[in-house]
Order: sequence, then structure tokens, then C-alpha cells
Amino acid sequence: MIKRIASFVLLAAWIPQAHAFPPCPMDPMEYGPPPEGFTVANAARVGTEAAPWFKADYQFVGDPTVIGQIAPTRAIDLTVDPKTGKCRDRDGLPIPGAHLSAGTLRLDPSYAPKSGFGVIDLPYLPRVATHGLTVQYRLDFTVDNGLLLNPADWLDVVQLDFFRNGSAEVKYPLSVASVYRVRKTQRNDVHATIEIIESRALPPSDGSKAMLVDSVVAVIPLRTGRETGIAMRWTQAAKQRTGDDIARDAYDIDTVLEVLGPSDDVLYATKLPEQWASLVSMGLLDYNVGDASHYEKTSAMELSNMTLSATQQD
Repeated sequence: MIKRIASFVLLAAWIPQAHAFPPCPMDPMEYGPPPEGFTVANAARVGTEAAPWFKADYQFVGDPTVIGQIAPTRAIDLTVDPKTGKCRDRDGLPIPGAHLSAGTLRLDPSYAPKSGFGVIDLPYLPRVATHGLTVQYRLDFTVDNGLLLNPADWLDVVQLDFFRNGSAEVKYPLSVASVYRVRKTQRNDVHATIEIIESRALPPSDGSKAMLVDSVVAVIPLRTGRETGIAMRWTQAAKQRTGDDIARDAYDIDTVLEVLGPSDDVLYATKLPEQWASLVSMGLLDYNVGDASHYEKTSAMELSNMTLSATQQD
């Protein structure tokens, strides 16, 4: 599968030997062959004849020290329900040192100098789809409800990138069209909060250059219990291009994105015409922590129950 992690060029020198993965791929989703040194109990899930829109690749990107703390060190059993903990260890995200960030995305999101996270290279639908195909993908995960230790602290832990459909007239047709980040932040001394931040290019009304806008589209207070469940669901519909000059990307993709809260209620929904989901990133992406010494004996937050599922719709 073609890799499309252009934003991570500066991080390439940090990429260590790949490890096993979060989130767990739920049948019929598959990731590429397991990394060297790891085994998968259900071998039939690897290298099968699943449809190409159910196949993805996975790798870790970032600082080896951070990755060493969040990557599993044992075999992964995909036959086990991930909620038992046997498919994926609970990830406590470390803070490798103080770092101040403005937190802006503007379709070119920043990454902490010592970040570390997994990247799922999603199916390249503009090339592998069929006419009339509709596929719904869903990323589920839980975050702990604990307070961050400083009122101004925040951590970006999940990112979903959408690319714009290519064009036969453009030599390099791929471009980032929308970005969504999940941020845990501390707005008061009582509760932590999850914010879903959307970054999009809005077409100007006067025909000038498009405006890059960041906005918080969903807020989830973290109040009761140990953890809170969150999901991002995107439904993608494909149609074949027509005409004499068709690019290698033969299919146009339209997407509807939804953010789901802990009760599976839709907190935010939007149409993303002529866009398709390209990358999912999970781990320590960026953070704002002025005093990292507060986190020396504890992780800043935990991600758990991470799954990626897909359903082909009629």
C-alpha cells in the first residue's frame, strides 16, 4: 500500500523497528503482515483475501523512547475481545519533558519534538473502490477520566486526516482537506474534558484564497467513573469518474463524519464532499505541559479499548 505520511518527513529519522498495533482491527478489517518479532494467534486474519477496502497498514512514528513506553512487548491475540485487555494493553501516555504548544492545526498540525504514536494507513479508496460502494468505518476508544495535573495542560492523542479527491489535471492531486484531533484538556480544577477539534479550508465568498479555520466541534466532560468511551465514524461512498482523461484515482469519494459520545449519541456530524479518510494516528501527538516533573511517576492519561471496524453497506 502506498504510504501517504508526507507530514511526517521530519520524523522519518526517528522511526524504529515497527511494533504491534493499536487499535485492534475488528473483522473484516485487516492490517498488513505482523511486524518481525511478533506473532498473531489468528493467522487467518493476516494476508487473507479480504476486500481491499478492508485492508490497511500500520507503523509507529516518533521518538523511540516514547514508542518504547507505549508499544506492546508481546504477541497480540486478535481472537480475543479487546475489552478483555488481551488484544491490547492499556496505554499510559508518558510526558517526556516540558513542551509548550499553541495547539493550532490549520491543516498542518504540529507534533511535539518527542512525540510517539501509531499511524494507520487507511484503504486508498479512490483507487481500490468500486462504483456505488459504501463503507462505514468506526474508530472506538476510551480515555481515563482523571484530572491533568496542571490547569493549562492538554494532550492531543488521536488524529483523523481526510484527503481531497485527486484530479486528472493535477500532477500531485493529493492534499489534506480536513483534520480532526482529539484533545484532553483541563478547563477547571474539577473535571477534565475531551475536545474534538476540526480544521478545514473554507471556500471564500469573494473568490480569494480559502481560509483555514480551526474550531471545537464537540466537547465531552469527563466526570463519572474511571473512563469515557468515544467513537469517530465515517461513511464513505464511491462513484466512478467518467470522461476520456481519468486519473489513476478512478473513483470519487464523498464522506459523512460523525463524532459519537459515551452513550453512542451523535455529538457532531458533517458532510465532507470529495474527501476520503487517509490516516488515523493514536498516541502522544502534541501536548502543552509547562512542568513535566508532575508526571514523572505517573502517565498523563490512558487510552484503552481501541478498535477499528468497518461495514460494507448495501
